[in-house]
Amino acid sequence: MTTGWTPTPTVAALLSALLPGLGQLCCRQWGRGAAFMAGAIGADAGLDVTASMMAFVRTGVVPSSRGQFLIGTLIVAGLAVWSMLDARRTAINQT
Repeated sequence: MTTGWTPTPTVAALLSALLPGLGQLCCRQWGRGAAFMAGAIGADAGLDVTASMMAFVRTGVVPSSRGQFLIGTLIVAGLAVWSMLDARRTAINQT
């Protein structure tokens, strides 16, 4: 099923900023999108990035495992930036 709509590079990058892999899915790159999503969600869950951040916001107490939190945050942020750049490149190549 073809819709005839191709996402702009900006839209694809913004979608990947919301959730890594979403921009790739929008560009119909199913495997890449699933891989970026699984990687970001797995890293976030495995390193407790979101849970630690929410606890910090609620209580103001810095997580006891600061190193793990920092490394986890950098990994998830790195995956998000990589996903945004890849989604943008993919959308440019489709136009």
